[in-house]
Amino acid sequence: SSGINAEYGVDRGRIQISLYYQANQELKVTIVRCSMLMVPGSDNLPNPIVKVNIKPSLKRNKFKRKTEIIKQTSNPEFGPKAKFTYDISSTDIESNDRCLEVTVYDCTGLKRLSYIGGVVLGKESSGTARSHWRDALSSCGHRVTRWHMLEGPSTSGVGECSSLELTDPNVQESTLSPAAP
Repeated sequence: SSGINAEYGVDRGRIQISLYYQANQELKVTIVRCSMLMVPGSDNLPNPIVKVNIKPSLKRNKFKRKTEIIKQTSNPEFGPKAKFTYDISSTDIESNDRCLEVTVYDCTGLKRLSYIGGVVLGKESSGTARSHWRDALSSCGHRVTRWHMLEGPSTSGVGECSSLELTDPNVQESTLSPAAP
């Protein structure tokens, strides 16, 4: 059942993310698993999908990726297909103030998505999200894996890297788009 978490409000679940930054040119992001996913306002098991995006992006869809949908589970394991590689230099990350936006949705059928929660990893983030990003970039050649609490739209920082609010407060429902290469 859904619980209340004093720091984050409604407990939406957790996500385990692995970052591997190689030779100051390549960021590998792996969505390992989620745990205790809860869809706000629903008692049904979610059909989770995770979207990963490096922001800000100069070219539309250049950095967008997503996992496959996993049917009816609160504890999905994503496996090898949830590994995404980004060709991005440390200079680009720093000079463009890039961050990693990870959002979890429930695919409710008819290609409709309902927002479960998200997290933004970057130098403007706080707590575990900030330290995970910093440690991954400074530990070149070493995988850094951490758990993150999923946060709601008003607190997740989903949107621009330096913002603490969504750029579009109506993001809770969106349509499913084709996967990026």
